[in-house]
Amino acid sequence: MYRVKVELKRVERSYGSGPALVRALKGVSMRIKEGDSISVMGPSGSGKTTLMYIIGLLEKPSSGDVSIDGRSIKGCSDWYLSKMRLKRIGFVFQQFHLLPNLNAMENVMVPMRESGIGRAKSRKMACELLDSVGILNRAKHLPSRMSGGEQQRTAIARAIANGPEMILADEPTGELDSDSSGVIMDILTEMNRAQGKTLIVVTHDPEVARRSRKIMRMKDGSIHS
Repeated sequence: MYRVKVELKRVERSYGSGPALVRALKGVSMRIKEGDSISVMGPSGSGKTTLMYIIGLLEKPSSGDVSIDGRSIKGCSDWYLSKMRLKRIGFVFQQFHLLPNLNAMENVMVPMRESGIGRAKSRKMACELLDSVGILNRAKHLPSRMSGGEQQRTAIARAIANGPEMILADEPTGELDSDSSGVIMDILTEMNRAQGKTLIVVTHDPEVARRSRKIMRMKDGSIHS
């Protein structure tokens, strides 16, 4: 019996006020179980990315509640939520967000160093992670010297550096060609199936969505199916 990893109860998220008010999420309730593999689809402006930010504790709901492993985040400090993100959630974004002045190994080391892991150990672990995603030979390359697919593999290695239980990927193949997209999804899918990591992928691509065991469709800030 899989336990509930994340639960949202009647979550609303709004931006602005008065005539400029935008309701990005409208009373969203859902449960994500440990080891789930979910793709979130929907047109632009449907609330997909806002939902991911709420699940990933990057934003707080305007109303409603979010629980992680049964604990509500209401009243939690920003410091506590930051530690939760660092230790338990890995993020993969469309734009990679690698630090341009650091090579691949150094980029992967960043979250480990923030967790207090020593330089020698984090260097060794970074090399192991880059090897696991097939680009150890690019460890000393700056992002500007890597292809889009190689940068995204580096971003995945960085996302799992602290052994997170959950990976959130926002359009992880949006900047990649079809071959690179397939490789990236192979890596993410294997982490879900072999390592039991909870995987949530926001995507416009039906081919990417089909890799997940569940597909959630959003429209106008609500879950439709």
